[in-house]
Amino acid sequence: YYAQVSSLNRIKSTIDCLAYRMIILNWWYFYTY
Repeated sequence: YYAQVSSLNRIKSTIDCLAYRMIILNWWYFYTY
């Protein structure tokens, strides 16, 4: 059970990191162009 939760947390943190990077890229494009 604990291993399942930790893997889910790892997946969630990876998705959060990707979403955060996409938001930063969108802001960068918005300010650049």
